[in-house]
Amino acid sequence: MPNSFFQFKQFRVNQERSGMKVTTDACLFGAWLAGKIMDEENEPQHVLDIGTGTGLLALMIAQATTNSQIEGVDFNQDAHLESEENFSASPWKKRLVSIHSSIQEFSTKKSYDLIVCNPPFFGKNLKGKHSKKNQAIHADHLTMEELSESVNRLLSDKGTAWILYPEWEMKAFSKWMEKSELHLNEQILVRNKAEAPVFRMMAGFSRENIPPSNDELLIRQEDGKYSDDFSSLLEEYYL
Repeated sequence: MPNSFFQFKQFRVNQERSGMKVTTDACLFGAWLAGKIMDEENEPQHVLDIGTGTGLLALMIAQATTNSQIEGVDFNQDAHLESEENFSASPWKKRLVSIHSSIQEFSTKKSYDLIVCNPPFFGKNLKGKHSKKNQAIHADHLTMEELSESVNRLLSDKGTAWILYPEWEMKAFSKWMEKSELHLNEQILVRNKAEAPVFRMMAGFSRENIPPSNDELLIRQEDGKYSDDFSSLLEEYYL
């Protein structure tokens, strides 16, 4: 059974009630996004985390920014309450808001400079016995089409949306994004080791139609130890 919390250097993620627990790929995604934000000249003013769960991605981005206002949206009541508690206990509670809503019904007058999402992607035939986890990882409640339409509706003209999917799902999702006139600008292939299959893809989309850049990131070296790139990214987060 997973621990009821995951302790980072500057914050704690309680995860007892949320269906999706803290995972290595989500931590990598959050740390990579945080590093990208810090490398840019201007940090995003408004950030939206779709399907925030425990609030992990929102918290990692909050640590890396000074003024960004970050909202996490989740339709699951338990996840909403848990992210709300995690936000309130963090050093950045004044810049973090948890909202109980599906993204399809989420209404706001804002547009967002940065949208992030670690979406559900499993099909119905792979469901397990735990209903909360099913909601968190299965696409019944958020299809690729619905996610692409929601991003298109909420993303600012100059904004960027970053999504984490397995390789096949990312290719399918990219087609839905193109239908919404959102273009793939950057993608990072994530492998567990050098010769291993692609484990996840991190992809950035915007309204700007430019040739996409490609990169690759390894989680572990051949000896099983974390790679230098992974360790460097997570240095500010992992104890």
